[in-house]
Order: sequence, then C-alpha cells, then structure tokens
Amino acid sequence: MTDLLEIIKKDLKEYGVNYVLEPSKFLSYSNNIQVKGYFSYEPLELKVAYLNPEWHKILLHEYCHFLQYKEQASIWREVINNNYFQKFDDWLSHKIELSESELNLIIDKIVELEKDCELRVIELINKYNLGIENYDQEMNAYIEYYSKVKKTRVFDSSLIYQQT
Repeated sequence: MTDLLEIIKKDLKEYGVNYVLEPSKFLSYSNNIQVKGYFSYEPLELKVAYLNPEWHKILLHEYCHFLQYKEQASIWREVINNNYFQKFDDWLSHKIELSESELNLIIDKIVELEKDCELRVIELINKYNLGIENYDQEMNAYIEYYSKVKKTRVFDSSLIYQQT
C-alpha cells in the first residue's frame, strides 16, 4: 500500500488537489451529511477521515473519483454537468422535492458513477496486490445502499455496510 500511497499523493499534488487526512472517524460534507471521505472538484480536495478503521479503502474510493474527474469519464461528466449530486444532496436535506422519475434518474446515474468508481478500486487492489479481501461484497453493499436511501431519504455512511 505504501507504493500506491506515494503514487496517489504525487498524482493529487500534480493536479493541485488539496489532500487531507483528517483525524476523525467522520467528516461533514455537503448539507452536513456525515461521510468517511470525499473528493470535491470545486474546490479540488480529497479528504479522508483516517481514524476510521476503513480509511485506506475510503482513500482508494475517493482517489478513483479523482481519476474519473481527471480522465473526464463520460459518467462523471454526465453526473456533474446535470448537477445530480447537488440535486441529490438538496433532496436529502429537504431543500427540494423531486418527482419519482427525477429521483430514479438521479440515483441511477449516481449508482452508475459509483459502480465505475468501485470497479476502478478493485483494479487498484489487484494491480498493487493490496490484500484487501471481500471488497466486491462491500462494493455491492454500498451500491445497494442507495436503494435504501431512496426509501428513507437518509444518508448515513455509518450504516452502509450493515445488512439492509
């Protein structure tokens, strides 16, 4: 993991990304949603709560969002250009209401983006022989969690890997 960490730090620095390992288990993000890490393109920042025991997996996940941004992956562009994250966050915080079809579209596109990100994480795990087991199961739990969020209108990152 050490070699990959150096690659990640160098890559982020090269692109002017503010890289922060925060001494906490959770971070406040958009609309005060509690998360374990995030990548932001405005401003360019990748932040991970490193007191979380899963911090290295979170770093990989957020780094792969950075790679989507860096490569301007088509699903990244679609989600960002249509403000799907902002609309989703605003819906979660009850700032806006969405029709069922709008909500389904937004969540479907976010899930597509997250699947692409998670597949990139698995590629890194395999390429660098990181010895992280069962990541595919965690990936599926994370993707499935969006179905629960759609029903409950609550995003709690501490519950993502619990049984649904």
